[in-house]
Amino acid sequence: MIFWAVASRGMRVSFATIWLAIVIISLSVGGTIVMRKFHSSFAVGLFMGSVVGTSQFFFVMFLIFLGFAREQRESALPSAQESVESILCLTQAVLLASFAVILSAHQSDILEKKSENNSTVDCNDSVSYSPPTL
Repeated sequence: MIFWAVASRGMRVSFATIWLAIVIISLSVGGTIVMRKFHSSFAVGLFMGSVVGTSQFFFVMFLIFLGFAREQRESALPSAQESVESILCLTQAVLLASFAVILSAHQSDILEKKSENNSTVDCNDSVSYSPPTL
């Protein structure tokens, strides 16, 4: 989508699609870090807000590409690429919004998982190690 926007649209749309790719990669990396290691309420809330914001950003891009498709159709030019991109952006917006709803519904479970993990790990426990015999 980025390469098409850079080749056929102006710098504004190109910047928006490049920024969209950076945001989705950052969201993926940040979400992985939050869900695996940092189970604090602040981190989970920040991640949930980022998912909602990214969903809204994809919805705005859906509207922009839908407008481009309409403009292309009115000019009697092919509009298949714009239509496909608008459908992809709408699909991603719905998926991210659904994930945000699921994440908010299970936020307490994620935070409980942190407290359970912290209560079972004790640094004073000694672990015995026996080397393998030959």
